Amino acid sequence: MKKTAFNEGFTFAVAFVNGSCRLCEKCNVEKGICIHSNMARIPEHAVGINMKKTAAEAEMPLVFPIKGQPEPMSILLID
Repeated sequence: MKKTAFNEGFTFAVAFVNGSCRLCEKCNVEKGICIHSNMARIPEHAVGINMKKTAAEAEMPLVFPIKGQPEPMSILLID
């Protein structure tokens, strides 16, 4: 979706994921260089987005404690 938004002229579109990046089986962070920096997604809470409040405002409330398999959630910001 981010790529589509970018290609439609929203060049400041940015996507975040819940949890940590899962692109690599073992992260290269010890060396200080992400080998997939053009594809990596940082978690929304790392930049101060309150996903519990955001989801509630979108009528998609997050309920804690989570029972069963949690549903993945991400956010795409478009300017």
